[in-house]
Amino acid sequence: MAYNPRQESALSCDNPTQADEPSEVSSLTATVTESTPLLQTRLPSDACSETASPSSCSPSPGRSPQEEDETVIIPPTNLPNSRIWLTLGATYVGVFLGALDSSIMATLSGPIASEFQSLSLLSWLATAYLIANATFQPLSGRLTDIIGRGPGLVFSNVMFALGNLLCGIAKGKWGMIVGRVIGGVGGGGLMSISTFLASDLVPLNRRGVVQGVGNIAYG
Repeated sequence: MAYNPRQESALSCDNPTQADEPSEVSSLTATVTESTPLLQTRLPSDACSETASPSSCSPSPGRSPQEEDETVIIPPTNLPNSRIWLTLGATYVGVFLGALDSSIMATLSGPIASEFQSLSLLSWLATAYLIANATFQPLSGRLTDIIGRGPGLVFSNVMFALGNLLCGIAKGKWGMIVGRVIGGVGGGGLMSISTFLASDLVPLNRRGVVQGVGNIAYG
């Protein structure tokens, strides 16, 4: 029986699935390994043809696929060094005052509790401040993302000053405790927002030095 190439090509055209199946299996075997992630971030080319909207698989106009895969990193604002250190120095003053307010109670809690003649006030003077401080530090990150770093820093300074003012004019132990709670809210914001500002203003290669200065201000 003579060989007829037209007959073989006709058979392959009648059943294209069988003709393409070995090549698809070999391509999957060559590309998929043990280290291949199960969840792909981009659809393969053959999967795009099976989707309902082919436009979702096409790249954005004016952008190559390599540009779409790249992560966009916004560099810090290029400010003069004097402006950066002036801004961070002002925030580190608040860090120093917040740390001082939390540690000074170790020596002043005894005389203050004796003045108000309340032994229970002895422990609450430090505890009320530290609880409010630790609670507001994680909240200040989301707050400053909404209203901005500057307004968040002003709010923290106002709360810190108001809390210490209430402690100074308190006539009873409950007034002192409320003042310590309000001061702790402001102190928590002062300590955390300074770190946010350093991350926003200082490049990554200089951030270690700035964080070291902030730790020195904390004491």
